[in-house]
Amino acid sequence: MSNQLDQLDEYKFNVATKGIFKDVNPPMATMSKIIVFIFVVAGAIAPDMMGNFFSALQDWIKTNLGWYYILAMCVFMFFVFWLIVTPYGRIKLGHDQQSPDFGNFAWFSMLFGAGMGIGLLFWSVAEPMYHIQNSPFLPEGSAESMEGAPAAMQTLWLHWGLHAWAVYVIVGMALAYFSYRQGLPLTIRASLYPVLGDRIYGPIGHAIDLLAIFGTVFGVATTLGLGAGQINAGLFYIFGVPETLGVKIALILGISVLATIST
Repeated sequence: MSNQLDQLDEYKFNVATKGIFKDVNPPMATMSKIIVFIFVVAGAIAPDMMGNFFSALQDWIKTNLGWYYILAMCVFMFFVFWLIVTPYGRIKLGHDQQSPDFGNFAWFSMLFGAGMGIGLLFWSVAEPMYHIQNSPFLPEGSAESMEGAPAAMQTLWLHWGLHAWAVYVIVGMALAYFSYRQGLPLTIRASLYPVLGDRIYGPIGHAIDLLAIFGTVFGVATTLGLGAGQINAGLFYIFGVPETLGVKIALILGISVLATIST
């Protein structure tokens, strides 16, 4: 498999070499932007309808796929531990002759800042308080008792403990290995080459990358929205800045501009 991967040409991914789509796949970039734009416009025009739709979708996922979510998290965690104690854990994510660009302290600081960041400061307290009142693991009406406290902490550890880091590790390793060691584009579809083979260049690969883009965009949007709400609440508490939609939009725009400049 390694020899096959070494011979792969990133231009099979139709990556543009110049213009506004340089280093990306123009059809994929255009399609993803259009679909995301449609969702944004729909949310702005009919927020109640979109809110009801996503709430119903979330409830269906929790009811029917909650078991799969927890099982997958556990499998990822044990798989990562297995990698640590086997020779596979010593494979470099770059070429054999390369050395790390950052030291361990700087690397772990960046990982922690990007992986947890502001969310941990707020949700490490807010989430168990929420789950002690609305635990998904207890019968309705019993969550607010002392019996609900351990269940609330179990949910907290599932979201912020080793399970969450295992998911980050799996995705990060797959992307880094196939990009920095095998020379493929930094895309989710490239990391699935051993499973799908040349089908990653076709419709299946396009669908995988589209799902990855949606997950990333909506995940970042959720984090940014929650972060703006937290900042607005802090500004209100300290300086009396009103908690309004306009202030939150201004905060989101400001954060987005700073993030764009920093890159």
